[in-house]
Amino acid sequence: MKISYAKIFTIAGGFIIAGLGQILYLTYSNRSLDKLSTWLENYIDDFKKKLKENLKNPFTIDNIAGIVNLITEIEDYLYSRDNPNLEGIRMSYLNDSIRYEQAINQELELHEKAFTKAIQIVERRLEINFIDLQEKFINYKNNKEFTMALEKNQKNFETLPQIEKDLFRKAYLSYTENAIKKEMFSKSLLTFPNLKHDHKDIVLDVYILNKYLLKDNLEKEYGFKEKYIYQLLRKHELLNDPEIISRREVLYLYNS
Repeated sequence: MKISYAKIFTIAGGFIIAGLGQILYLTYSNRSLDKLSTWLENYIDDFKKKLKENLKNPFTIDNIAGIVNLITEIEDYLYSRDNPNLEGIRMSYLNDSIRYEQAINQELELHEKAFTKAIQIVERRLEINFIDLQEKFINYKNNKEFTMALEKNQKNFETLPQIEKDLFRKAYLSYTENAIKKEMFSKSLLTFPNLKHDHKDIVLDVYILNKYLLKDNLEKEYGFKEKYIYQLLRKHELLNDPEIISRREVLYLYNS
């Protein structure tokens, strides 16, 4: 799986913001705005109002997290609109590792285009300077506080998947157990002494593959997408569940 380092940031939820450095130097000659969903238009309007309320310090940790979430949602919308069948095709290959990796490679190229376009839309619609945003973001990336801000500043979805509390709790515990195992494995690869550049590419490939496998297996087995997890935890009042808290703390540790 030969890919650039930039492409990793198109799949890692809130972590895609780390790819901003790659597009700061683009010249935005094409300023035409894509038509977005009503939910996204409202998201943008609400966020514009929020930024205007604090003009002296627009890039608070909450605002940066909110912008990251907005970029992610616009990217997902543009990608799904322009490539409506590819996700289903990828998931149909879950038991065929070669075709599955090929499908991921194809999608990463298209996600990168959607990501760049999402950045352009957000920059223009919110009238923000991404150089300033990046400078502030450096202070927060890979930080538990920022991961929590991403969750807290996620805009409520119009509808949530219908899943019973007990089944969702089971799904979440299974998901986090797998996530922790995959994070441990990825980090263990990085601890090898004298890790060469080519080997780092392999580690990156494994990391990306695991991210896809994690979210695809969750959706295949339990019928809901990874992005709904936090709001489902809140809906089912599981954020104070001791076992859920423990799992979340471990994930914060591995993501920092």
